[in-house]
Order: sequence, then structure tokens, then C-alpha cells
Amino acid sequence: MDACLDPSAPGPAPGADGLGNIRHERFCQLYVGDCAGNATAAYSKSGFNASPQSMAELGHRLLLRPDVKARVASLRGELLDQLQIDRLWISQRRLEIIQGSEKESVKLAALRDLERALDLLPATKQELSAELSLVPYVTYTDK
Repeated sequence: MDACLDPSAPGPAPGADGLGNIRHERFCQLYVGDCAGNATAAYSKSGFNASPQSMAELGHRLLLRPDVKARVASLRGELLDQLQIDRLWISQRRLEIIQGSEKESVKLAALRDLERALDLLPATKQELSAELSLVPYVTYTDK
């Protein structure tokens, strides 16, 4: 049973380059690790005293702190390095899904994800209008 499901399970110990606040460090490690991005569960297991109703909001607030946000990014980077996962690997898996799936809906969803990841999606109407508003308006007259 993982640390998010078992309340008696010990959590991760703070790393050498972790946050100074032990609870914040534990939250970051649980959020990236056993709790798989669930801020409420990570907050609950980090030793904070709060009502179950407020844990979601408090977990979200904690994620907004610059030091916590940076630590989560650092831990995710370490995890990706350990797993040897990068954008190329993810793109290759998406291509395998596109090529191997028989369902068109699965192919289209994977292709759209790949386009989004590679920043190849066409511009939306809002993006186009924002770009056009940056272009100076010039009028031409016949002489």
C-alpha cells in the first residue's frame, strides 16, 4: 500500500537539497511521488493539521508558493531523469499509439496531444486577433 493510502506509512525523508520546512518538503515529495499530483492527499499526509474540507484549498495554496513550485519542478526533473523519459520518448510513444490503434478517436486524440506537445497546433481565433492587434494599422491612399 502506498503512502497516500496508508496513514501509518512513513513518508519520504527530506533530501539534502530540499526545503527548509520539513512539512513543505514532505508535501513536495509526496505530491511528485506516491500521491501522483494529488495536492489534497499530499497535504493530508504531510503532517499538517487541517479539516478534510480545507485540505484541497490549502494544498493548492502551497503549490502556488515559489519555493514549493520550484522544488516540485526539481523533483519532477529528477524523476524524469531516473526514468529516462524526455519529450522525444513521449513523442515516440504517442506515434506508436497513433500507428497501432484501430480506433480513429484514439488516433485523433493521440495526434492532437502530439501536436500540442510539439507546439504545432494552428493558432486559435483569440491568438490570431491578439497577433493582429500588434500589427500597426496602415492606410494607403492613391496619389
